[in-house]
Amino acid sequence: MCLAYCMAARSKVKVFNNIEKIGLGVLNGPESLVWDQAGNLYTSVADGSIRKIDKVTGEISVYAYSVPNLSAEDRAKCGVSVLNEPLCGRPLGLEFDSAENLWIADAYKGILKVPRSNPSNVQVIVNNYNGVPFKMANSLYLTNDEKTLYFTDTSQVYTRMSFVSIVVANKPDGRLFKLNLTTGALTVEIDDLRFANGIAVGKNEEFLAVNECSARKIRKYYLKGRKAGQNEVMVEDIGGYNDNIRPDGNGNFYVGLFSYASEELSAILDYPKLQQLALTYIPPLNTLGLIDTAGLVKKIDSKGRVLEEIRSANGTLFARCAEADVHDGYLYLGSVLNNYIGKVKVSDLVEQRDC
Repeated sequence: MCLAYCMAARSKVKVFNNIEKIGLGVLNGPESLVWDQAGNLYTSVADGSIRKIDKVTGEISVYAYSVPNLSAEDRAKCGVSVLNEPLCGRPLGLEFDSAENLWIADAYKGILKVPRSNPSNVQVIVNNYNGVPFKMANSLYLTNDEKTLYFTDTSQVYTRMSFVSIVVANKPDGRLFKLNLTTGALTVEIDDLRFANGIAVGKNEEFLAVNECSARKIRKYYLKGRKAGQNEVMVEDIGGYNDNIRPDGNGNFYVGLFSYASEELSAILDYPKLQQLALTYIPPLNTLGLIDTAGLVKKIDSKGRVLEEIRSANGTLFARCAEADVHDGYLYLGSVLNNYIGKVKVSDLVEQRDC
């Protein structure tokens, strides 16, 4: 009876005992991951650059900068402190179009486009709504016909350097935007997201899955059918602080979780006075200490049911996961705070039985 209950109530837990660290000490804060048609890997890092990892040689090079024309003096400041991010930019979400132009959601500079023919000629597509600059452009999705771009703006109060305060504030002011690339029309599709974060498209482009990090929820925003333009809760509580979300190509999604849910942080959110005290008197990086350092991935289906949980066997090999992608038989793990990309062979994942 216990075994039957376990199998019915629990998703699979898969663990890894080893991890390859790509670009250790070079790739600081590799938030998002994307591959070009040749199989080269690109990632957005803390110094405002997009780094390219050559598929054959593994060589790491600068592909582009969010702000390409900085002086040498200013460029030297990039990546040294989060306080310099407004100057240098902080690229987050990435996506290639069919011509291999790279689209970027930069936390400070808005939505950018890097032409394949000239990566130094960075174009600002949009950086404000009704004249008010975005506080933190985060993730993006370009539709298959490349006529519409969806993206998230995390908060209307805090910038990325205060991302922990966004979690503590837990305000329903994050937004999902829709940009018509033909007319330039920009509309708000959802305006009450709590820490609007990663977005990913469902099978046949039927819907977008939208992460709400501080609420630990996932919304479903319909692109097609009778519910087109409407949204509903897809996952009520993912069990941790969900950052990015990526499709697996089979109708399911990999959700990168910064950590498990924190009892201390949850307690602060339950009491408005404590919440206000934390926002007023506790430095954001100190508040970060309330969040467990464990990093994990959850695989969910199109209905939001958790199929698998993936983590290191001892819980310490990879922490604070931002994004998980499977490519050519390997699980790649990004993190806004780690200084490398994690790489794990999918066939090396071992199912762990807890009961």
